[in-house]
Amino acid sequence: MIDLYNYIDYKEFLKDFFVSKQKSRADFSFGMWSRQLGLKTTASLTMIVNGDRHPGKQISSSFDRYFSFNQDQSEYFQDLIQLKKSEGKDIALHLGILRKIKSKNNVQFNLLTEEVFSRICKWYYFAIREMILLKDFQSDPKWITNKFVFDVQIEDVEQAIDELIELGLIQRDIDGTLSNCTHGLNTYDEMPSSSIREFHHQMLDNAHRAIDEIDVSKRYVSALTIPVNSKNLDKLKTFVQKVENEILEMFVEDNPDCVYQMNLQFFPLTKVEK
Repeated sequence: MIDLYNYIDYKEFLKDFFVSKQKSRADFSFGMWSRQLGLKTTASLTMIVNGDRHPGKQISSSFDRYFSFNQDQSEYFQDLIQLKKSEGKDIALHLGILRKIKSKNNVQFNLLTEEVFSRICKWYYFAIREMILLKDFQSDPKWITNKFVFDVQIEDVEQAIDELIELGLIQRDIDGTLSNCTHGLNTYDEMPSSSIREFHHQMLDNAHRAIDEIDVSKRYVSALTIPVNSKNLDKLKTFVQKVENEILEMFVEDNPDCVYQMNLQFFPLTKVEK
């Protein structure tokens, strides 16, 4: 049985279930599934699975009965539906649902949607969140600005703080001190986005400058050029993600004194034959 808690998109859960069901029963179809769900037409189900509409209360209840969800599973499935419905409409609600989902599922990060990420895609937004953890951190925008190695205007830092607070990613305590509201952030895996591409461009620009401007004792730059089988790319990505997680577990300190950026990329240098 497919584990619902491995999903943050209800459509992907339904698609994977359908594919899994077809493997065990060749005649399984959307028509058959619609009848089992008690739906009048097949169109409603196919539109939901294809992302053309969201399930209403009645169809959601049909899914509950079909999958024999317990109360927690039913609530989680409803949250996944509300998560998709809130995209592009209410960012605060969207983030609230994400945090609720994160407390129950098996995903390793607090995940950001493209909409939210587009508002915080400048490199220093993420740096400010991590800077808050420094042992000598001061919540003064001027102090934050001066702490950066690369140039950032104080007005941009002030705007970043305001937006991070608005989105619930940091908070200002009663005494004015800034603190984090969430743990590490990440985007949906493989999510295509101009905002994400822009973020990586900015960080690669910083890496380019770091080669010339930062002493070699304070940085590490390495590269590998290797022949691989393109069929193993998914395995390679999974391995790199595992390494990233291990770095987080081993080197994220309780009493840090600086913020570093680590970029990992791999891409083809030769064309892949189809």
